[in-house]
Amino acid sequence: MLAIVTDSAAYLSAKEAEALGVRVIPMTYTVGGLRCAESFPESTGHYETLLRSGGTVTTKSCGVSAYLSTFEELLRQGHDVLCVTFSSRLSNAYRSARRAVAELETDRVLVFDSQAGAGAQEFMVRRARALAGEGLSLPELCHRLEQFRSSCGVCFSVDSMEPLRHSGREAPLRQSVGTILNMKPILKLSDGAITFHRMAKGYSEQSGALAAMIPPSAVEITLHHFGRMELLRGLLPAVRRRFPYTKVRVKPGGPVLTVHLGLNSIAAAWRTE
Repeated sequence: MLAIVTDSAAYLSAKEAEALGVRVIPMTYTVGGLRCAESFPESTGHYETLLRSGGTVTTKSCGVSAYLSTFEELLRQGHDVLCVTFSSRLSNAYRSARRAVAELETDRVLVFDSQAGAGAQEFMVRRARALAGEGLSLPELCHRLEQFRSSCGVCFSVDSMEPLRHSGREAPLRQSVGTILNMKPILKLSDGAITFHRMAKGYSEQSGALAAMIPPSAVEITLHHFGRMELLRGLLPAVRRRFPYTKVRVKPGGPVLTVHLGLNSIAAAWRTE
């Protein structure tokens, strides 16, 4: 039996994680000295209120010891393990998981870099479970998952560049990108890194620009809000107009990503056939 490990509880409910056989090693965030583990969406609480409190905010990815203890436990239970991490270009999670595997000196645990996050990472976790049902070996499964990864994408827009600048994750972006005069940066993930796409003026143009970035061949779409669901009041109708027959989910982005993107951010993730 394959056990799947991932590093974010934000995109799966506890019931979904149980059904998929997914073990979550939660990332953590600290606000004004109060350290919190990112829990499943139904248990996270009103984290946006905490983030608005004005305290110093930091996040921390899963450490080597957390991966090591989880892998050891699953191996003792007789599982092979696939660990699907957040993009290695935006988080230390992938490197920490690889270090844990190196200490174990086993070929029964493999680490897969999603080169994404949020909904796109969820698509890969779900595909990994489906591939496991085909009886593939762990290396074969990873190879198939690498092929699938190219069919997944993420685009997003932030209200301010300051959270990204503070976290150091906007390094590849144009230094001139700003949010003056109600201009909203439209960003995307390319090979696991954040890249600038265009500017949009106001929320209506922002929603239209994000919806237009989703490929016409998308067969599944997840929209994320960071802090408040009403942030999707423009994006959700725009996406449904373009994709009237495509399954569209709406999910929170979770506190850790909200720290880095800002409370007034929205995102779209998709997969194509």
